[in-house]
Amino acid sequence: VFTYQQAKQATGQQFTLETNYRSSALYIDMVNQLFQQNDNAFVYRQLIEFEPARASVEDKRQLSENGISAAPMVCWMYPPVEKPLNKTVASDYFARLCAQQIRQLLQQQRLLIDGKPVQARDLTVLVRTGRQAVMIKNQLASQGISCAMQLRDSVFASEQAREISLLLEVIIEPGNINRLCGLLSTDLFGWHAAQIFQLQQDNQRLVELLEQFSAYHQHWIDKGVLSMFFRVIGDHQVLSRNLAQVDGERRITNWLHIMELLQQQAAQHASLSQALHWLQLQREHGEGLDDEEHQLRLESDSELVKIVTIHKSKGLEYPIVFLPFIWDVPSNRNQPKSYSYHDEAGYKRLMVYDETQRARWHEENLAEQIRLFYVAITRAKYRCYLGWGNIKGAGSSAIANCLYAQTEQQGKYPLDLEIQDHAVLLEAFERLNRQQHVVDIIEAQLEQQKGLLLPGEKIPKVSAREFQRKLEQQWRISSYSQLASSGHSELVDRPDYDALPAAVEKDLQVAGVFELNRYSFAKGAKAGNFLHEILERQDFDQAANEHIIRQKCIEYGYDENWRDVIADWIDQILQCNLNGFSLSDVGAVQKISEMEFYLTIGQLQAQNLNSFLRDNKYLLDHQSYSFKDIKGFLKGFIDLVFELDGRYYIADYKSNYLGPTPEDYDISHCTAAMYEHHYHLQYLIYTLALHRYLKLRIPDYDYERHFGGVYYLFLRGMYADDDQRHGIFFHRPEAAVLQQLELSFD
Repeated sequence: VFTYQQAKQATGQQFTLETNYRSSALYIDMVNQLFQQNDNAFVYRQLIEFEPARASVEDKRQLSENGISAAPMVCWMYPPVEKPLNKTVASDYFARLCAQQIRQLLQQQRLLIDGKPVQARDLTVLVRTGRQAVMIKNQLASQGISCAMQLRDSVFASEQAREISLLLEVIIEPGNINRLCGLLSTDLFGWHAAQIFQLQQDNQRLVELLEQFSAYHQHWIDKGVLSMFFRVIGDHQVLSRNLAQVDGERRITNWLHIMELLQQQAAQHASLSQALHWLQLQREHGEGLDDEEHQLRLESDSELVKIVTIHKSKGLEYPIVFLPFIWDVPSNRNQPKSYSYHDEAGYKRLMVYDETQRARWHEENLAEQIRLFYVAITRAKYRCYLGWGNIKGAGSSAIANCLYAQTEQQGKYPLDLEIQDHAVLLEAFERLNRQQHVVDIIEAQLEQQKGLLLPGEKIPKVSAREFQRKLEQQWRISSYSQLASSGHSELVDRPDYDALPAAVEKDLQVAGVFELNRYSFAKGAKAGNFLHEILERQDFDQAANEHIIRQKCIEYGYDENWRDVIADWIDQILQCNLNGFSLSDVGAVQKISEMEFYLTIGQLQAQNLNSFLRDNKYLLDHQSYSFKDIKGFLKGFIDLVFELDGRYYIADYKSNYLGPTPEDYDISHCTAAMYEHHYHLQYLIYTLALHRYLKLRIPDYDYERHFGGVYYLFLRGMYADDDQRHGIFFHRPEAAVLQQLELSFD
């Protein structure tokens, strides 16, 4: 409006307001009367002059009820109260009243447009904020009425964005049972508490579900996040189940919108975790995003009640409009939301914050609210419904400026009319009816809904039921890492890569000369991951793949000078004599890398496990585990499972640094490392998992005949043609020992 001042000075033109001329004659007469109540309706008379509008002669349709012309305005007057009503109470009241009124209109079918009953598509609720929109949406849902929300909000601020974020977390890490149950309880899957409880009692069903989510993980990698999502919604009947709900179309629209945005971003994400991180960032800033691409899309709204923000309604028209919150004003009456204002010439100035400038700022704010009110009330063609009453702060609203011009103290801003007399509140609307009946004034009473209180009702005294059932806390998915750390590890279940022990910082440099070799190569988890990934992708019956090594060096940030060292090291590992054979004898179809498993546990107690391990020399006297009892599953990843001559072997790669010479990796040092890091328990778990798997896959399976044993390969000590077999630890548990372990687990 303040650029109008400069435009007027340049052109000499006076500005008038645009009105929806296709509204009915009766409706436009009502609008004219409303804004003629105040000679200075738009505050800046020298800029904007109200000129009464005239109805179009083209549209002769009329609104009628019981055979007579219906009033173009309905005022819902809040019943008399002793003191101004709290905004929260008033908002809830008018939201509920609006929803109930819409239900009555649709059910009774007494209100007619050109002789035809009003339909849902004819009704639009205008709101200022997303919070108000959600209130109306929830109240309509409670009445069984579907609606379409047309907001400028970001889709990332929706509940569906949270659900998609949780879905991605579970697909990235399916073994997290708490997240999985949380996901199943969302609208996306729609499980109720009894189903989730039953799932925890049905191990077979849970395993199937975990395998299904693992398959979604691979599908995402192979075909993209959007394709994966379509598979999810197909497998779990997401569309049909949600379309049966009142707001199901809104949910589906948001889910698909978010997944399309994720697919568009896929080229920017090197990993699944990065895609999830991007979504989480959008959610954090969702309410502040102005990108039109991220704004909520419209669901199909042709036959639904619409909820639209006033800003988005500009230039549009609707047969019947509801303004349940038109009395509400932003809560910045006493404190400006910005520190600038416009002077008399229309130029923006910095506010020093004296009383004159403060009044000017509030004057501008009121003028803006009035223009927004004018937009809202001129969107209707035949009728508008609005709420009014003795509500705290309503005297500062735009509609109060129009209706109570005589009460207003000119030049005093912010306005606060403080009209508490119910008769005065009624009189302003009654005055509109003096020439012709244009307003139905209704002191509406809410219908009592089960479980809801009417405004002013006292909350009855109640006592909460006491929870007496004992919760079973042991059931969960655990891992070897959690057992080995005596249950104190919170690490995510991941493939078993090596960390750097605290005592191996010695020997990193010998005699002050740094040489590029396997002993001087980096230590710790990063180096372990690097070597694991190369071996995972390497064909054992081929020479070291220099392309993979170069790619991984770049990815992990290792200097290119290491490439030849790493290539020679890999070749040495593949040619190393294990026990009459080497890894180079294993073809691609004879091995599985990073084999994932879930091992069922009936009941695992630390005391029983300690006794078993000590009795069989897998635990030193001073070592023990102290985890809480476990019931559920043990999850893990086996680095390598391979088959030779009908026998199946387990191999685990260890990049542990034991010293700078081959002798530091002889059997005694390797055995000491096995005890120190509790690797005996690890390979026993792996052996039991593979043993159970082979029993299901081989019809005539026999442990003695089919299981070859376990190799722990300490990579820094492995050389080709090494008769001393440095860096190699081998063990094959006795069948009786494996049977004891299985009993201790069950």
